[in-house]
Amino acid sequence: MVDDAIMVMENIYRHGEGGEDRVTAAREGTKEITFAALSATLAVIAIFLPVVFMEGIVGKYFLQFGVALVVAVSLSYLEAMTLAPARCAQMLSFEKSRQTRLGRAWTARSCAWRAATAGAALGAAPLGLVLAGAAAIFVGAIFVFRAMPKEMVPARIRACSRCA
Repeated sequence: MVDDAIMVMENIYRHGEGGEDRVTAAREGTKEITFAALSATLAVIAIFLPVVFMEGIVGKYFLQFGVALVVAVSLSYLEAMTLAPARCAQMLSFEKSRQTRLGRAWTARSCAWRAATAGAALGAAPLGLVLAGAAAIFVGAIFVFRAMPKEMVPARIRACSRCA
């Protein structure tokens, strides 16, 4: 639920590292990221809103879940566009140089080395072997899925004589 606020705060921090004061960084950083945060919020709402309109037993189980998630994501966006920039403008401090040991180890040169190593490993794998492995995993997943028991009511509840 805090992904919108994290996007906004990171962008405000980036503006602050660029030399802007806190208020300007908060204003410009929020304005710059508003559409991206709105898009992410609407994508999550578009995924979970249909859950509200499901019918049958599954719909009864998931109605509250869908409503709660849609409302929570909407409120998260509202908070990210209003309260998060205000807090950043009042409390955030910007440091010019903040490189940790991990940051020094994760340099562009080491990233290039890792990319080259991964590319060599992928290039060395025969395509037929990779496709055969993927097909084997897929077929195995089908067999596992068919072997799994499927029912809406657990056996413990069904066997209960008082519940009948």
